[in-house]
Amino acid sequence: MKTFKTTASTLLLISLLCGCDEDSITSPNDRHEHTINGIDKNTLEANKFVYDMMKTFYLWNEEMPHLSYKAYDDTEEFFDELRVDQDYFSYISNSEAENNDFVSGISTSIGCFATASYVDDTKENVCFIVRHVYKNTPAYEAGVKRGDIVFNINNQDLTPENYVKLWNTSGVYKTLRIDPETEESKEIVFRLIPTLITEDPATEFKVFDNGIAYLHYFNFYDEYNDKLTTIFKYFKEQGAKDLILDLRYNTGGYITAMEHLCSLIAPQSNVDNGDELIWYKYNKLLSDIEGYKRESNASKFKVGMTSLNLNRIVILTSGDTYSASEGTILGLSPYMEVVTIGKTTGGKNQSIIMFSPDMFTDENEERLYSTKIDNWLIAPIVATFYNSANETFVPLSGIKPDYEIDENDYLLWEFGSEKDPLTAAAIEYLTTGDVQSHSTLKNSVKREYWEVTKRFKGAIMPRR
Repeated sequence: MKTFKTTASTLLLISLLCGCDEDSITSPNDRHEHTINGIDKNTLEANKFVYDMMKTFYLWNEEMPHLSYKAYDDTEEFFDELRVDQDYFSYISNSEAENNDFVSGISTSIGCFATASYVDDTKENVCFIVRHVYKNTPAYEAGVKRGDIVFNINNQDLTPENYVKLWNTSGVYKTLRIDPETEESKEIVFRLIPTLITEDPATEFKVFDNGIAYLHYFNFYDEYNDKLTTIFKYFKEQGAKDLILDLRYNTGGYITAMEHLCSLIAPQSNVDNGDELIWYKYNKLLSDIEGYKRESNASKFKVGMTSLNLNRIVILTSGDTYSASEGTILGLSPYMEVVTIGKTTGGKNQSIIMFSPDMFTDENEERLYSTKIDNWLIAPIVATFYNSANETFVPLSGIKPDYEIDENDYLLWEFGSEKDPLTAAAIEYLTTGDVQSHSTLKNSVKREYWEVTKRFKGAIMPRR
């Protein structure tokens, strides 16, 4: 989960840490360009900023190795050396473009989310399987569809050595498309040029004739809370009595967006009471500071919102379902029946806070860090989250689904299609109370991906 959360007490703590450091780089008013011991001064100050944030906020701050920020001429390397082995998710960047993507979903891209897999056991060739296409993007306008298999970019077959470099570049994308209805396959060539896109996380929604609403929600961005409210108003107007929430590939986002979505779903009484959704356990340094204690740090239903007033929900999951998505599952579980269908989630029951140097000033409102390092963004793991029943899970173990169905065993249908195996199983559960046919759903697909593409052998995309 991503959030900006600082308090006066925390800022004072940071100020004290900085002010008491006898090895302070320089004052804000003394910013002459020079090196110290052969290391650029701006790098040293960035290192100091990283050290201050990690020493104060990092969940494992007492387990960090004792390192001097003056010994590193690379800030990212210094950050990586401070991280403990069990930390898979803390983030740092000095790229404005990467930071914008991380914070708001604004990025330069062809406009689709895909996973890469080996083509066969030789592991010599790779292909991308398109999982989701954002609307109003180059990929969408060109006609790329969910399920398309990209095997060649700019006349280069994809390999473990080049696939990351080639993806999201301008050029010719050779793609295999298998129609899940007819099983006919054909090669399609797309010419794609990356452009600046904004990821709208809520474009796929509908209400089936049986009164079951469906929403595919791709990321938790606050900018789309009003749109979610409008979508749920539409669900109400259509007489929706049940909901399928599709969180496949949703890697998380803002806590406040999670609170908003859950408040649109849960029993109205819990929303009206402002009941606790998720609370956060911080390190010992922060745990006694106001704002970081359970009674003051908990995420709660948003009083005043009108919910769909459901007593049950089916949530679709994948191995790329992380963080705020897992918080949604955990947070709703004490208050309503939550049934999960799909694959075990990614396993990130941890929250991050994002920090930039411009956030910190002293009692005189003087900056603690130079403007010259303002492009740096650090997002360390700061807490483990639990639901109101004090339930969580072991990191990376994820949440095991009630009904396990691997979409990779099937041809991929568009989101919201009643023929999508996960959606079909969800409808079956909501109409019958069980999923009896999920083990035989595979038999309804005459030809699986692997019969056409030599079977994919495990995802090799770097963990997000």
